[in-house]
Amino acid sequence: MTRLLAPVLALAALSACVPVEEDPAAWADLLPDERLLVSMPADTTGARGGAFAEYYLLTANVTRDVNGLIGAVVTTLDFVTDLPPTWSDTDANTAVWGPFGSGLDPAETVLFVTHETEEGLYSWVIGARPRNTEDEWTPIVVGQVGDDGTHEDHEGWFAFDFDAAAELDPTMDLRGRFVSEYAVSVDGVSASAAFEDFSEAGNPPGDAVYVYEQDPFGEGSMDLGVRADIGHTALEELLVIRSRWTPEGAGRADVIVTEGDLGSLVGSASECWDEHFARVFYADSESWNNPVGDAGSCVFEASSFAEE
Repeated sequence: MTRLLAPVLALAALSACVPVEEDPAAWADLLPDERLLVSMPADTTGARGGAFAEYYLLTANVTRDVNGLIGAVVTTLDFVTDLPPTWSDTDANTAVWGPFGSGLDPAETVLFVTHETEEGLYSWVIGARPRNTEDEWTPIVVGQVGDDGTHEDHEGWFAFDFDAAAELDPTMDLRGRFVSEYAVSVDGVSASAAFEDFSEAGNPPGDAVYVYEQDPFGEGSMDLGVRADIGHTALEELLVIRSRWTPEGAGRADVIVTEGDLGSLVGSASECWDEHFARVFYADSESWNNPVGDAGSCVFEASSFAEE
């Protein structure tokens, strides 16, 4: 992160007084946008014909939480780059937007974008500092995207440092780091995200990995790997879930759990739901011969994992 910030932080002191020489709109066009959000179908009216499927709810909650983190970044970028840059310099290959912030915010923010021509990258930083100060900008979110892409087809990554954000805003209850790599194309979106020492509202920190894909028509999938104390002992199990869904909302989740109390054993489960998110099939390691519902009702017939 320090390397990324070096060429732009030196310009921060100039951002409020140097006139704009260029409008680098094409740079902003490659920054993350709302296409990175997971458009998983949802129904707030309740499952018809029964309770919501358990793993549908888990999938929906995870995608909602990840959307919240990604949404905070893309909303900020969209808001800032709707305005012309405060400062830009063709020779320095750099543009600055901001500072921004209301009188109620404890911190103000700024966006730096630098075209690193030799590396073939656009590097960008959302920085923050206490309002009404001349303190150095603290990097909150940093990212890069290849300069050979287009708005419709490009790849990049970004990292969100919640610890740094919390230092400037004591009301923030998230801690840890969130890193996402993504690819956008006319065929859809694919993204991965890693949570490191992540916690919310004082809960114990943990790590998790999240991967999702979605085509332009709304069919998608999510893989989630997380360590959690499922057995309610001092040992943590490894839980891996793969969920798939159609544009209409019907879906299937396949689950494996191992380690912790299970040791080398592997437990598994599968659950399917209809377009109203009600369970139509469920079976696990102890009940494959006596499942709930009909496997023929699953919109995806085969399990994502090996033979159960």
